Amino acid sequence: MRLYNFKTSKNSNINYYFNAKKQVIKTNILSDKLTEYTPSEYFYNKLKEVNKYVNKKIKYLDLNGGVFNNPDELKACCDYLLTLNKKIKILTSEEVINSRKKATATAVNNNIVDNTPEETPEQANSNIPVEEQNQVKSLDKNYCLEVVNKIVDFFKEFNTDATKSNRFINTLMNKAKEGLNSAKNYAKSYFYSMDFPQAEGISYKLDSYEFEEIVNNLATIESNKHINKRLYIYFGPAGTGKTTQAIKDYSEASVINCNSDMMAQDLFETFEFNEGKPDFKKSEFVKAMEEGKPIILDEINLLRLDALRALQTITDNKQVFNYKGQNIQIKEGFKIIGTMNLTVNGRVFSLPEPLVDRCADIKEFTISNEELVERAF
Repeated sequence: MRLYNFKTSKNSNINYYFNAKKQVIKTNILSDKLTEYTPSEYFYNKLKEVNKYVNKKIKYLDLNGGVFNNPDELKACCDYLLTLNKKIKILTSEEVINSRKKATATAVNNNIVDNTPEETPEQANSNIPVEEQNQVKSLDKNYCLEVVNKIVDFFKEFNTDATKSNRFINTLMNKAKEGLNSAKNYAKSYFYSMDFPQAEGISYKLDSYEFEEIVNNLATIESNKHINKRLYIYFGPAGTGKTTQAIKDYSEASVINCNSDMMAQDLFETFEFNEGKPDFKKSEFVKAMEEGKPIILDEINLLRLDALRALQTITDNKQVFNYKGQNIQIKEGFKIIGTMNLTVNGRVFSLPEPLVDRCADIKEFTISNEELVERAF
């Protein structure tokens, strides 16, 4: 990979370097100003996040000697700091500071500072003038749009529909709040589990500074929305402990062993003879739906297409599923945990993209040489 040193690279890159350095200094100054007038626990925590980010960028800009993997990474750094400073500027405007100083003085005079509960974002905003509140609210929407644009740009070279999926972006956001590794593992597994042609290239790019910034951006979005709730995938080579872990995680769940001959009907009905006559009864899968319990589908990727399509409908969070004219009620708590070997006898059995898109989590299982030694000897 070619490295760019900004002492010798193009003028535009040098400008980005010094502009980013300028924004780092400016962010520190604004942060100090914000600290001086911040009695709110909410804003204080936000400030700590800002300082943590800025310190990281200082190390990235200085200790790395101005060397980056590509100029776009530095531009992204500069652009993010510009956005950050706009946000801090709103919180450090004269009107906001005066308003918060007045509120603090009143609280001190009334001896209620130490006894008040932790301030919520809504309470914090109540001390901000109406015009400034509107600015903050509109900025949040614009901020979300900026993050989505970054995600689209990041994946654009791979020609994937994932960036147009609200499910993918929502789940990526929730994983970002768990940390960088969690978001990275989800994104990587998302493309590997569907055997996306450029999964390897995406996996490589996920280690970039650009993706780290996207994760940082997503983690700051104040949304608790979870679209995907019912499907969890454990995948990896045979012998890595996928099914064992699934049973351990969901000890109350029944296990259905899937195979390439199973159709949708086999998921919903069990066939047996009752007094010499054929009889169809509810399957363990249907019982789990009606009772709101998890169910483990071992080798889920071997199911026939009509069965996978049925799962796609069920994982849409519908409360009722119609099967052969009968409504099956789906209670809260119902989950599908699918385990799978992506490759069987040299042949790849991937999941359809619409089903992968509905996963609340996708975990890849591997085995290290150390673990192999532990098991083998």
